[in-house]
Amino acid sequence: MKKKEKDSIFNNASDITSIILGLIILIILLSQSWAISSNVSAVIMFRSILNHNSIYFLLLIYFIGIKTSIGKKYFNHLNLFLMFLYLINSISSLLTTIQAFSLNTLLAFLINIVIFIYLFHTMLRGTRVWKDYKLKNSPFNEISNEWYYDFLLIVPTILLIVNLMSSTSLNGVAISLMDYFYILLFARYIYLYREFLDSKAINSKNPGNFDDIKDKVIDTADDIKDMVVDTADDIKDMVVDTAKDVKDKVDDFIEDNKIDEKVDVVKDKVVDTAKDIKDKVDDFVEDNKINEKVDNVKEKIVDKTNELVDDKPKKKKKKKKKKINEKGSE
Repeated sequence: MKKKEKDSIFNNASDITSIILGLIILIILLSQSWAISSNVSAVIMFRSILNHNSIYFLLLIYFIGIKTSIGKKYFNHLNLFLMFLYLINSISSLLTTIQAFSLNTLLAFLINIVIFIYLFHTMLRGTRVWKDYKLKNSPFNEISNEWYYDFLLIVPTILLIVNLMSSTSLNGVAISLMDYFYILLFARYIYLYREFLDSKAINSKNPGNFDDIKDKVIDTADDIKDMVVDTADDIKDMVVDTAKDVKDKVDDFIEDNKIDEKVDVVKDKVVDTAKDIKDKVDDFVEDNKINEKVDNVKEKIVDKTNELVDDKPKKKKKKKKKKINEKGSE
């Protein structure tokens, strides 16, 4: 079912442009035949065709141009021509609405101005003008592709109903129907081109389905997470195994080289050496009577200290006597 919808004529821009091209030619030919059937001069007939179908003549040039290799090469320039064409048409519709205000002229003006805004924010995407003037920040760019398309489905339908109710001839009914179908096909053409540009901006090979992108990102993240977890477990097991191997090798080395016994021997030697040093120090002290000499020095220091303590008060008393004698002599 989805494949059939994708292959539908209304999802193929090339088929849409071919249908539009045929419809424009049909409108021009029918208008000309109806003008001929009415008994008027050739000048009046040609003027009537130009006045009523001037927009279609110019649109015919555009759609023929994009079918050629030169037109495809200068596609952006043709789009500028198309936007200028609808700008002029919008101004003309506004003037018509001011001069002869009615529901159908107002609806025609709304359709033309919305088509111009829709073209402006679609055909300029990806161009230098779009980047230099930062048109992506335009408030009209916030309106979605679907909103523009739905508007150009609903309002032309209302205009068709109004025109059919006010039409008094079969020719007017036929022209109203063909104008209506042209607007629907042209809106679909712009809609498909904008979808193409948006999908191209994401990825030239991507169909523009954000849900598919999201699912792919989630799946990739899950795969990376599982890979990281598996890798971490492998590293952990490898580290444990390596640590165990190192411990076993160290134990084997100690056992093979009798490291424990050698350490005990070294410890015993250190203890014995320390004991020998202590004994030698004690013998040296005893042989040289170090303790007695220290005691003698200690006694001398004590005696000297006592002498100093005893002599100090005597000197003070002598000074006092001297001061008394001095006072008596006075």
